[in-house]
Parts: sequence; C-alpha cells; structure tokens
Amino acid sequence: MPLILFALAIFSISIGAAAAPAPALPEAFRFRLAEDLGTLDWNYGEVNPEIQYQLMEGLFRGDAKGRPVHAAAAAHFWSKDKKTLRVMLDPLSRWSDGAPVCAQGFVDSWNRLRDKKFASPYAHYANIIKSTEAVSCRELKITFT
Repeated sequence: MPLILFALAIFSISIGAAAAPAPALPEAFRFRLAEDLGTLDWNYGEVNPEIQYQLMEGLFRGDAKGRPVHAAAAAHFWSKDKKTLRVMLDPLSRWSDGAPVCAQGFVDSWNRLRDKKFASPYAHYANIIKSTEAVSCRELKITFT
C-alpha cells in the first residue's frame, strides 16, 4: 500500500508540473566577453568571433565538420566555368526589424570592403571577386577573377 501511495504521489506531482505554464522567455540575452568588444564594423575592425556568430549570418556557414552549408542562402548555382556564382537568398531571412534581407545588402558590403578609400585591412580577402550584382532582392550574382 505505501508503494502505491508513493507512486500516486509522484504521478500527481508530474501531472501538476506538466500543467504549469512555461516560464516566460527572457527579454534580453546576456553574453559575457573575456575581452574588449572593439568594433562591430565587420569590414574594418577585428571583431570578436563570439560576437560575430551571435549577431550576423553570412550566405554560408560551416557545419560540424567545417563544410559549407547554406545559411542566408537557400540555394546556389555555379556557372560551367566556375567563375560565376548565383545565390538565391532564403525568403525567410529577415533583419531584426522584420525587413527582408536583400541581395543589395551583400553587394554594398562587399563593395565597401573593396573600396580603396575605405582602406579595410581585410580588403585582400575580396581580391578574388571581380564583381557583384543584386539581380533581384532574392538573387545575388558574384563573378570571380
């Protein structure tokens, strides 16, 4: 009999716990950094990678084995000569204000990175890019040298 009462008590506690409303999600996410934040200008400063991973997403990201997988990209297509890459953006990609992420944003960022007047210490990463074009809001064309 005591075993049955114990089982019944445990069962009623689990039912009560299941019926309780879920706690509200926090309004803010706090993140401790071991070093100074520096700048959030991705094209210029040495941005802490921990912050980058929390705040931005590129067209692709690395999977657990380091292989590229789609992030803001929904699909991509290479030309036969492998000099042109067309990227279709994920239609669900949105900025924090709800506005859609459009191809022109990537074009503007890459053009700024490559601009000699801007003098980014990372401009050499874009040396393989000949041109970028926003074909539409959701389609990006990248031509390589």
